[in-house]
Amino acid sequence: MPHERWLEKLTKLNKARGNAPHKPLLLLVFLEVVEKGDFSDGSLLLTAELAYRFDTFFNVVQYRRTAKPDVRMPFHHLKTDGFWS
Repeated sequence: MPHERWLEKLTKLNKARGNAPHKPLLLLVFLEVVEKGDFSDGSLLLTAELAYRFDTFFNVVQYRRTAKPDVRMPFHHLKTDGFWS
């Protein structure tokens, strides 16, 4: 997908008000997946490896959070935002 299309998708993401880091952290994981070349067909699966990477990033900001990291919600929301299928 051309870079312009990705930028368009990023600008149209549904942004909830507040300070929850879940979507931005999952987007960082997504960028890692793309960088590794594992996102060629336009779909992203919620795997144990993806959840592990999300937890790793979440641990960086965890001291400010009381809830446990749960990759399922931002994964679902980014999928319904049309970021991947």
